[in-house]
Amino acid sequence: MKVIKLALISFLILFLLVTGITFFIPSKIRISRAVNIKAESGTIIAQLNDIRNWKNWYPGFDTLTLNKPLEDSGRVTFAEVKGSQIALIQDSVNQISATFNKPGTQKMNMGWQVISHEGSDLVTVQWYIDFKLKWYPWEKFSSLSFEARYGSMLENGLATLKNFLETK
Repeated sequence: MKVIKLALISFLILFLLVTGITFFIPSKIRISRAVNIKAESGTIIAQLNDIRNWKNWYPGFDTLTLNKPLEDSGRVTFAEVKGSQIALIQDSVNQISATFNKPGTQKMNMGWQVISHEGSDLVTVQWYIDFKLKWYPWEKFSSLSFEARYGSMLENGLATLKNFLETK
């Protein structure tokens, strides 16, 4: 009985310690990458603001099929892909947001910001993914791998977008 009691108390203390450590990990995380592209901002916005065009640059979208696409003003702003629903919103002239919603998982928010520079033919495109984490220790600790998991995807996508637009 003493061994079981000691094991339970040890487990509880360890759980509280790990949970306490996770309070130092932020619950809102943004992973972001940016690239300078020699193209007009309108051309870049056209690639970002239509899910149909993502096949040209978004990693993995070249082999996917868009199901139930909804068009708005001649661009696809909603579609289902492999069980996920993707919705696009143009927040402003140079800011686009997208939500990925897969039943049973947490909704993922991402966005792009297109920044023009006066006197330059370069345009900066920033791509970011926002994560909102719950207090659960396993969720907070898993967020430590987000940079490695999603950072390279953002870099590859932006490099492909740059290559596609600059060789067009």
